[in-house]
Amino acid sequence: MIPGKAGGLAGSVLSLRLGGQTYEIPDAALPYLGRGLDPGLFRLSALLRQEAAGRLPVRIGYRGTVPALPGVRITSTGPAARWAT
Repeated sequence: MIPGKAGGLAGSVLSLRLGGQTYEIPDAALPYLGRGLDPGLFRLSALLRQEAAGRLPVRIGYRGTVPALPGVRITSTGPAARWAT
């Protein structure tokens, strides 16, 4: 584990290198990996390709009311897709 630059959820990060890929996983996310949270979300090469102007597109699935997600601003919703950054 390496310490994060901020406290709270970004307080520590686990760096992994598996199969030639590098993953940077926040400590708070570890219990959710494989339980609805895809480890690919933390693969650095994929994140760098998707990032634009400090923003990263994220697809969130939910039912009912829009969830409150720390650090996520939902920018559009619809019956088939809900997008956030």
